[in-house]
Amino acid sequence: LVYKSLADTIQSLKYQMEAADIFKKLDNKKGYSNCCNAAGQSFFELDSIDKAMEYFSLAEVAAKSTGYTTALADSKMGVALCLASKGESAKAALYAADAVSIMKSADNEYEYNELLPALSAFYLIERKYALADSAIQEAIAGTHKLSLADARKNNYLHRAKIYEAWGKPLAALNQYKWYQQLKDSLLNESKERSIREMEVAYNKEKTDNELSRLQKKNEMQNILVIAVSIALTMLLLLLLMQYKNIRKRQKINEELTLQKNIIEEKNKNITDSINYAKKIQAALLPHADDFETTLRQGFVMFRPKDIVSGDFIWLTQKNEYAFLATADCTGHGVPGGFMSMLGSSFLSEIIIEKNISEPATALNMLRD
Repeated sequence: LVYKSLADTIQSLKYQMEAADIFKKLDNKKGYSNCCNAAGQSFFELDSIDKAMEYFSLAEVAAKSTGYTTALADSKMGVALCLASKGESAKAALYAADAVSIMKSADNEYEYNELLPALSAFYLIERKYALADSAIQEAIAGTHKLSLADARKNNYLHRAKIYEAWGKPLAALNQYKWYQQLKDSLLNESKERSIREMEVAYNKEKTDNELSRLQKKNEMQNILVIAVSIALTMLLLLLLMQYKNIRKRQKINEELTLQKNIIEEKNKNITDSINYAKKIQAALLPHADDFETTLRQGFVMFRPKDIVSGDFIWLTQKNEYAFLATADCTGHGVPGGFMSMLGSSFLSEIIIEKNISEPATALNMLRD
């Protein structure tokens, strides 16, 4: 069948004959008769009429033994074609009539109406116009019933040729009109069908293009959605990181503020203590009135670097003597302040309580 469709009759014939041998060995007479008919047709196309007759005859015998009516009718019509090509149209008409009769008995309307025009053609060759007309008229009715418009159109043309050969030009013209009318109708139908097919193809292409456009649009939208989603995700991550950083800084600031407050509170306590120590230190220093009473003329300029000072002035009067000391203790600030308070206290103890009046002795005792 493949080589047949490619119009390679020789290769097709080769496989047809091989298939016929296989079916013969299998004793499959239906398959064998079909292959013999096909081989006969190929030989006929190659103008090997005798070989064609041989294979059509083999198909006829096999089909007849099994009652295979389709193959039997095909074989008889094949023989009819071979006889006609040899110029034996009378015998060809008999074989064709047998083929038509077989299809009619088998109630195979399609095959029957396909064979009738061939039978009519054989009768026309024999100039049996009445029989030719009868066969083709029946074919026209059958193809009309089976809605085979193209076959009916060809039958009208064949009938016109019959009437023309029969010497009935008006009848031939009438049949030719029917042929032309049906031909135009089929042509219009073909055009309309082509137009419909073109419309369908156009609509399909339009629909496909629209679907393709929508698909591309959806793809772009999907890409956009993905891009926006990624961007939003990254933005959210950045905001989250920023929020965490802000919270971290806030926490650090809160801790620093707390520590600052603690330090300020401690500094305040320390400063308050030092200020209180300053008051104590100031209380131990001689007042301006003491200078007026003891020395008559004098003043004190006391400007410590820090709140409390490591420097101190000590003044007292004992009998007819006034004792004055200005001292610079080791250190300054709080340590110096403690030293100055100790120094002032020790001087009072040495000079007043122990009644030491010699400066050198007092200083030695102060040092010890």
